[in-house]
Amino acid sequence: MRISDRNVQQSFLNHLTSLRSSMGEVQRKIITQKKVNKPSDSPLGSGKIIGFNERLKSITSFKKNIENGIAFTNYSISALEGIQNQTQMMIVDTVNLKNPTNATSVQDYAQKFNNYLDTIVNLANSQFEGQYLFAGTDYSVKPYEISASGQSVNMNSSDL
Repeated sequence: MRISDRNVQQSFLNHLTSLRSSMGEVQRKIITQKKVNKPSDSPLGSGKIIGFNERLKSITSFKKNIENGIAFTNYSISALEGIQNQTQMMIVDTVNLKNPTNATSVQDYAQKFNNYLDTIVNLANSQFEGQYLFAGTDYSVKPYEISASGQSVNMNSSDL
């Protein structure tokens, strides 16, 4: 059986076109550095990519929430340390007040204790990103305030 030159040429051209097309696909993968550029390249791979992207978004959201929680906790710790420092200074001044050799007047100590109380209430009303740290589940309500008479501290939230 005789194979014509035309058949050989056509076969060669078809093979060359196929190779160029394959080479174009390989070049596109090299340039984009992606194995799947469109869903028809690999339907299974496209599905996996979509799934991975969803997981990545979820992980990114978790990471942001964790970072926010850590920052919230750090602000809370800082406020509590400030309250602790003020309380320790009150204890020292209470001991000094009991000392009869101390010439400082009771009025001076009263003013100091009022200042300590103001500072403690301000620290207890600390905020992080617009949310009160110690307000219970309602972060929008300022949780503590000194009464008008200055004799007590009022809680403004019922869910502490």
